[in-house]
Parts: sequence; structure tokens; C-alpha cells
Amino acid sequence: MSIFYSRDGQNVKLEKKDFPQESDLQEYLKGNPEVIPITEINEGVEFDVIVREFPTSSGSIDIIGFDSDGNIYIIETKLYKNPDKRKVVA
Repeated sequence: MSIFYSRDGQNVKLEKKDFPQESDLQEYLKGNPEVIPITEINEGVEFDVIVREFPTSSGSIDIIGFDSDGNIYIIETKLYKNPDKRKVVA
């Protein structure tokens, strides 16, 4: 199955990409926030990643971002090979 996202009004195919570390995935998402399907939650908004690895008293938040309507998004990242990926609850 192919996944597409919109960049500057053009549909772009998201190519499969391997990330050696979870931090590599986070850095990719920070530089390419358009691949996070925020418009499926809130159609027509623009999304920006504000911070990675934000510290809290119960651990760090992987990614925090805002959309153009001012909504806050907290994103947890897990690599496919991570056995905890099934324990993440959104």
C-alpha cells in the first residue's frame, strides 16, 4: 500500500525509510512535518513541530507540535522493531 501526502498542492508518495534510532525518526518528522497526517484530524490546517524530547516528570514527550488553528499535538514515536510499540496508547 502506498501512502501519499500533499506538499505545495502536489501529491507526493511517501517512500519507505529505515531509521536506525528513534531519534532519527523524530528528526525526520521535525524536518518533514507534512508527512504526519494532521489533516485527517483537522482538515486544511498547517502543522509545525515545535520541540522534540520535551522533558516532563514522567518522561519525555517525543514530539510536540501546533497546527494553524492553535491546537496542540503530542506525538509518541516508536520504531517497528521496538517491542513496546504495542503498549503505546493514544
